[in-house]
Amino acid sequence: MGLGVQAVLFSMETQYRLLESAWPRDVLKLPSCKEVLAGDGSLLFRGPRVRMGIHWAGEGMVAHRCEPCPAPRRHHGLSGLPRP
Repeated sequence: MGLGVQAVLFSMETQYRLLESAWPRDVLKLPSCKEVLAGDGSLLFRGPRVRMGIHWAGEGMVAHRCEPCPAPRRHHGLSGLPRP
């Protein structure tokens, strides 16, 4: 079995385990974690949604290069803004 197939199977198994986990009631009350049923009554979503992606590249398809770093960026937040 190739690594790509193994990655897909891992992702699917993880999604099913998340769906079937015993989530606390407080988690399931959150709008993005509520139970959602499909039209046929089967469980579609339950608990946190986790998006999983698989990236694949064959040998020789990836090039690594270092880009020059610009001057360090500074973030001042709201305290660094001029007051009106």
